[in-house]
Amino acid sequence: MTTPPGFEPVGMSNVDAAADPTAMVSYLDQMAAAVGDRRRATYQLLDLREGQRFLDVGCGAGEVLIDVARLVAPAGRVSGVDLAETMVETTRARLRAAGIDGDVGQADAHHLPFDDASFDRARIERVLQHVEDPVTVLAEIRRVLVPSGMVLAVDPNHEQADVATADVETWRVLRRRSVEGVRHPRAGLHLREWLVAAGLVDVRLEPSAFATPWPLFRTMTLLDKGAENAIAARELTREQFERWLQEQDARHATGTFAGILAGYRCLGTKL
Repeated sequence: MTTPPGFEPVGMSNVDAAADPTAMVSYLDQMAAAVGDRRRATYQLLDLREGQRFLDVGCGAGEVLIDVARLVAPAGRVSGVDLAETMVETTRARLRAAGIDGDVGQADAHHLPFDDASFDRARIERVLQHVEDPVTVLAEIRRVLVPSGMVLAVDPNHEQADVATADVETWRVLRRRSVEGVRHPRAGLHLREWLVAAGLVDVRLEPSAFATPWPLFRTMTLLDKGAENAIAARELTREQFERWLQEQDARHATGTFAGILAGYRCLGTKL
């Protein structure tokens, strides 16, 4: 797995302004394929059933809506919003291709374009780390849920990503620099307090750490972007980064690579 040409990690906050918005779609497709089983396992937490109305906030390239549409069919309905027109157009096309009659539109998650009590279930994944005010976004989701409706929020704590390395100091610089531009790099650890502050109840937080192969780890931790930031700040030289990459390439080749990513999922209910 490699990062698509033109992908700009901080551009996930403003996809349409990126030099190549389609690279963002390719990146999300890679992530969706890599964590597909883990994503589908979370649907059980929402107790999804036939006939429910489901909302995906920050729907990206549409994989969640396609999954869930099959779970709530035939009487249920899926809806999605995304700030990026690129993602909205991509998701609409994919829903049509899959024969799914869903509702997808462009919207700011801080101001959802739906009436109160419009949905039974909602999901928001890897979005709160980028938004200006996570509590406002979650309060909006609470507003559009029916009483007893549930929302699942999923986000990482980028600072808990870790890797086996003989050069720990270089790794720490890369990890810190790779998430520059992410508003809330520790978002996963704050999900519980954000859901509670938004008025949700029965809030349950679960950690979700998992090991990844080296190519996926390199992509998901945005190491190359972190290296460019560190080199520009004169915290690392390009030679130091290349030596560090060679170490991880060697570990990968010998089957000794060990990299861990850490995320959290948090479930809340509207009274």
